[in-house]
Amino acid sequence: MSLLELGGRTFTISVGEVMLGSDASCAISLTGAGVLPQHAVLQAQADGQVVIRKASPAADVLINGVRLGAEPTPLLHGDKVDVGGQELTFVDERRSGSTQFVKAFTPPSAVTTTPGGKSTTVGTTGGRIVSLTDGREYVITGASLVFGREAGCDVVVPGK
Repeated sequence: MSLLELGGRTFTISVGEVMLGSDASCAISLTGAGVLPQHAVLQAQADGQVVIRKASPAADVLINGVRLGAEPTPLLHGDKVDVGGQELTFVDERRSGSTQFVKAFTPPSAVTTTPGGKSTTVGTTGGRIVSLTDGREYVITGASLVFGREAGCDVVVPGK
């Protein structure tokens, strides 16, 4: 089963077309100044594959920060879907799993010792990680980046 998550709410994506927008008739109704009445269309197949397309040329849809073009795009587990400023997370329960959290560490090369013998951390944030299997890029903006199988992780690692 496929789902979209937004702020603690979960929307099930059933087989067929599912409309996203601000109109009350939409299967997934969103609020916000940037959300059009009919903003995006999800097409779910019986095999679990889900593709997204814009409902109108004026609709602004981003997938993982990349603007959606005219052609439908398949969604992958963990994709971030921005519809008019509302960020939803795509969850494919077939790919879900548990994430084991481990304590972060500071690599020795990032620690310097001052003349008083005190250690300080330098330059351990920033940069990016690139997936060699699908070409996705993940920008490291904070002090940490979470890898895991859960859709809410920064970098979603596919299961099985």
